[in-house]
Amino acid sequence: LKELQDKYDFDYVYFCDASINPKRANEIALGIINSDLKPFKWWCFAFINLPWKEEYFENMAKSGCHFVDWGMESFHTDLSKKIGKPQTKEGLYRVIDLCQKVNIQYGIQLIYNLPSETLETAQYTLDCIDEFMDKYGHDSGFPFAVVPFKYFRMTPYYINHKMYGIVVFD
Repeated sequence: LKELQDKYDFDYVYFCDASINPKRANEIALGIINSDLKPFKWWCFAFINLPWKEEYFENMAKSGCHFVDWGMESFHTDLSKKIGKPQTKEGLYRVIDLCQKVNIQYGIQLIYNLPSETLETAQYTLDCIDEFMDKYGHDSGFPFAVVPFKYFRMTPYYINHKMYGIVVFD
């Protein structure tokens, strides 16, 4: 980062890892804190249901992290498990509370038209968005990005769609 900052004089970095785990996020934060880099802001994608500790969020905020984009995919637990990302609403609330505690902004990625998604599971996710907005307020910006499954062409679910029983209509 020092070499890149010296060469390009950046003040913003997006760590484009598929999803940074808690240990890696903390290592990045501590590396920045203990460096002689000029201050800069950064953000990343992250998994929700991993062992996030409050001190990791404190270190991330101190190091300049100002945004974490959480990959929720669906609020429906069974559907999340089927795609190999067993996220929970409770896990999401926990990391959002930790983000808010240290003033890190957040986004939540949702995917619609997932394998096995039904009108009922889609409606459940929409209901959970309403519940989330009631809990955290409508003034927190627009924290949700909802993307159709078909745009995830490089995921194992898309590449191996037949194995997962997914019919792809392009």
